[in-house]
Amino acid sequence: MFRKPFTVKNNANVRSSDRRKILSRLQSEEQNSINSLLKMQVSVLRVVNFQGISVNVYLFDKEPFLFEIDHDSTIFPTVYMLWKFPRLFPTIFIGEQVMSFLENGADLMLPGVILWEEIPFPSFKKGAAVSIATISNGRICGPLAVGRALLSSDSILASGMKGRGVEILHLFKDQLWESGSQIQPPLYSLDEFTLKIPVSDENIDVPPAEPQAIDEEPTGFEMVDLIESCQETVESLEPENLIKNELDAQHMEELLTQTFFSALKYKVLDDNHFPYDTGNFYANFILKSLPPNEKIDLKKTRFKKFNNFIREINEDKNGWVVKISSKKGIDLIQEVNWEHPLVKNAEPFDFNESEGSRRNASSHIRVAECYSITEAALNVLRASGGTYRKGDIIQPNDLRDALLAYAKKMNLERDGKVELDDTLQTAVKHFLPVVIPINDLVQRISNLMTKTFMITTIDGKKIIRRMQVPQITFQVEKRAGNKVVTLVNNLSVFGIDPKNMASQVQSGAATGATIVQSAPNCEGPQLLINGNHVNFVGTVLLDDYGLNKKYIKGLELGVKQKKGKK
Repeated sequence: MFRKPFTVKNNANVRSSDRRKILSRLQSEEQNSINSLLKMQVSVLRVVNFQGISVNVYLFDKEPFLFEIDHDSTIFPTVYMLWKFPRLFPTIFIGEQVMSFLENGADLMLPGVILWEEIPFPSFKKGAAVSIATISNGRICGPLAVGRALLSSDSILASGMKGRGVEILHLFKDQLWESGSQIQPPLYSLDEFTLKIPVSDENIDVPPAEPQAIDEEPTGFEMVDLIESCQETVESLEPENLIKNELDAQHMEELLTQTFFSALKYKVLDDNHFPYDTGNFYANFILKSLPPNEKIDLKKTRFKKFNNFIREINEDKNGWVVKISSKKGIDLIQEVNWEHPLVKNAEPFDFNESEGSRRNASSHIRVAECYSITEAALNVLRASGGTYRKGDIIQPNDLRDALLAYAKKMNLERDGKVELDDTLQTAVKHFLPVVIPINDLVQRISNLMTKTFMITTIDGKKIIRRMQVPQITFQVEKRAGNKVVTLVNNLSVFGIDPKNMASQVQSGAATGATIVQSAPNCEGPQLLINGNHVNFVGTVLLDDYGLNKKYIKGLELGVKQKKGKK
């Protein structure tokens, strides 16, 4: 419905009484939370899509949250609404490969729906609004699509999961999504998401986790216990074709170990931090250094508590790592063995800002296209002899080197090509002993992983973006009194401080520049400049920051110089 641009016919504010009527149409477990929307500024866009269908789109603080189609009594959520209130509508799960068909305009066919006994299929009536989320490698993304049920849930199950199930109306990355802030979809573990979706008509009330008020700052391992108690501790409901509990625990143990040693080497830096409360160390150095969309639940590991983890690493054959002392029941890290091999050889694992990451600061912004290792590619990479973990970031050249190392190790090299053994056949789903070029193998293995971008800012900070990188965009608008302004969006995506850019504009272009903290279609603060100064800011981005032109949109909006004028 919104795959192509739509035309806005009218834009009007919605009265408070009408807001209540709109929200009252959403019968949900999150009714109390939804009422918070009453405080927002609400307007309604009257739009006509490329098929000539009239639609009312409701904006809450300029973000599209709901829409309704003419002559249809059903009100549908946008993906923005679902990301804020994931329990609003019943959710259907599909595989990532099925999502590509939906993006190409197909409706959801029932054979593409994932079913398992542990999570009941949601209940809904024919014509109801339903949301669709993808699931892969134990991670749920979205919801990424919204549609109208063509059958009731009972009829779907009775059909043997055959035929069309959902008419797709709205998708992540369609024109309706582009009209909003263009934020990216959330990722959940399976157990996190199962607490958020309605699964039957029995009105099972599972309240969302609320942060606990802390009157006094806890110390020692009390901090770790408090952090653990605030986490969801539900029994895993994963299907047989997803990661098992044992693998989840193993992954968290590896994640904890790598993050701990990385924190010691790259964040602590010297002994001036010590003595340091162990609980605060866990909260401030480990949890804050985790990659995006990763978490550690100590209760699900063999350690159970952080002090058990400390005790085990101190039993390493190369000697102790950290010395612990207890004072009035508080455990403190007193000293670090900086010469220990595990500390000396630790690799950077901090995707947040740290002083250690600033050592190799660059004068230009660099954007590297990488991959995030998934379970499907992990066995091959580990077999090459590397110490890879799920979620690690690997660059294309390193991926190629790892595959060549594996081919050489297993004697699979054939004149610049690689013969597929059992391990490679399983990975690429080609179960015949054929010989393929190394570039083809690299491409097939990379397709198993999540495309990721590593942005290195001018001060050396690393920023990880999954799937895609938003562009810095220019807009030139006319305001009251025929005043022209330039709007610059998404500077923060590339680690550019809008305040610094404003100072450069004020001094270099001799004009006023202000910061707008929140603006539509902009991640982070927006830069507003008096006059058309696209050329000046574009030159700063390209020359001073070294940003690639493909990450900038709207340079053509700059003032055109007349021919012959220098």
